[in-house]
Formats: sequence, C-alpha cells, structure tokens
Amino acid sequence: MKCKIKLISKQQDYRGTSFFDTLMKDFDVPEPCFDFDAQDISECFYEGDIEITDDKVTVSYVEKEEYGMDGSKTSISFFEDKPKEIYLKRTGKQSTSIIFREGERQISAYDTGFMIFETCFYSRSVDNRILTDGILEIMYVVEIKGACAEKTVLRMEIRKL
Repeated sequence: MKCKIKLISKQQDYRGTSFFDTLMKDFDVPEPCFDFDAQDISECFYEGDIEITDDKVTVSYVEKEEYGMDGSKTSISFFEDKPKEIYLKRTGKQSTSIIFREGERQISAYDTGFMIFETCFYSRSVDNRILTDGILEIMYVVEIKGACAEKTVLRMEIRKL
C-alpha cells in the first residue's frame, strides 16, 4: 500500500565525552519527545510503501539525492508481537543493517560507498504506534569509532494514500 512518510530528527553532539556512562546520564528528554524549536529539527519527506504480511510490518522508501543518499533503499520493519524491536535495513550506494531494541546497545557496519566504518547504537526508547497512529519515535545514541557520539530523537510519521 502506498504511503507518505515524514522523518523528523533532532541530533545533539557530544564532543570529548566518554560514550556510555556520561551520555546515558544526560539522556533524559522531557515528554513529548518533539518539544523542540523549529531550527533544531531536520525533516525529510518520502513516498513509500507499507506492507503488512502475517505478523510483520515493513515500511520502505527510496532515498533522495537532496538528502545525500540517492539510490539507496531503506526499509523499517517489525513483528506485531515485538513492536519495540525495529529493524532498519539500507541497501544501495549506502548500506547498513541496524536493530533498535529498547534499552540495548547494538554494533553495526555502515558502508558509505567510500569506506566502511563501525557504528554503535544504544536505543534509549522505542515508541511504536505505526499500526494505530502511523507514528514511530526512537531515542538513541549513536557512536562512530573515532568521532563524537550523538544523541538522536527520530520520529517517523506515516500516512496511507
């Protein structure tokens, strides 16, 4: 089924801090998650597909050139009985596979097309209301080896066409 997708994100860099202990102490984000000034938010808009088969839900879309990932395809999926376990897979010029599990740290490889580097994701919270409200919110910390860590709040809004 065709759908419109809006991705909203807010990132905050942490230069010179140790990853896990310091960042997790700082990660308290007041509810609602998206109580930000407009200049703090980046937005991306896509047309994609939402597919529900058996107990698996998959939202997929093709990345756009203006967002820097032209030609890559991203899919986000989960099983209805595990809504707080989100699988993100990107294929094409840029590729990666990431699992967001609330309260867990996951290591992944990210291929930029120029080089591959290791990333680490700590999923602070996963609020999956895709089937009821068309909304997915994930709060996580991402660390790239040799670079600063970054807190991110990601919100996906899906509207069926």
